Amino acid sequence: VVKETARIAVLDSGNLRI
Repeated sequence: VVKETARIAVLDSGNLRI
């Protein structure tokens, strides 16, 4: 579960950078 949240956080960061 923690890993899943981390992946989502990374995706959010990528979207914000874009």
